Amino acid sequence: MPRGQAPFSLQKRPASKKEAEKKRRGKKYRFVYYAQFRDQQGNYTSAVSTGESSEGAARAWTMEYLRRGNVPTHRGNTFAKFAANWWIPGDCLYLKEQEASGYKKSPKYIAESRRNLENRLLPYFGLRKLTSIRPEDIINWKHQLHEKGDPETGRKLSAATINRALATLKVMLKEAMKLGYLQTNPAADVGILKEDAKPKVRSPRRKRLSSWTNGLSTRSGTVATTTTY
Repeated sequence: MPRGQAPFSLQKRPASKKEAEKKRRGKKYRFVYYAQFRDQQGNYTSAVSTGESSEGAARAWTMEYLRRGNVPTHRGNTFAKFAANWWIPGDCLYLKEQEASGYKKSPKYIAESRRNLENRLLPYFGLRKLTSIRPEDIINWKHQLHEKGDPETGRKLSAATINRALATLKVMLKEAMKLGYLQTNPAADVGILKEDAKPKVRSPRRKRLSSWTNGLSTRSGTVATTTTY
């Protein structure tokens, strides 16, 4: 950041849509202070709510925010921009890091993750700014998939399929936090859908054993009947 420039600025904004409507009508409204931080080039990033209605409290919150190093360094990016190279072998930084750490992902896992991104995540989150995604948005997305099916085909999706898409999103947002795009991972505490119990499939060996046991029981019963006579 160039010398002589303040590291942040504060602005008052309506506390909710309802309060914004009051402001538009010229009525008294509740507000909170938002903080905008400067990046290394001196440009302001997207605003962050301090949750405070007092300028002094908002300034104290902002200074503490700076002290902890919580200011994301890549604010303003959409999910689609962040996700551009994800799950593409040779281009995806996450896959490179995993392989270098001894946790190379299988081609099947990578292909499924890329499908989840293209077919289930980008249609819903693509145009959203990363910093605007909240846990509530992810929960709504999860239930929308469950109720309406695949965004492209409308095909009904199983709970297991949706849970795998959620797992893909969790990995991506966790990495976004690690790289400085987010302060927290909004998907971290979002739970999975309950999956249908899979029917038990007996192995051929167990089937043969069961058949032999049943046959033995039948023969024993016949012998016992004959002996009684």
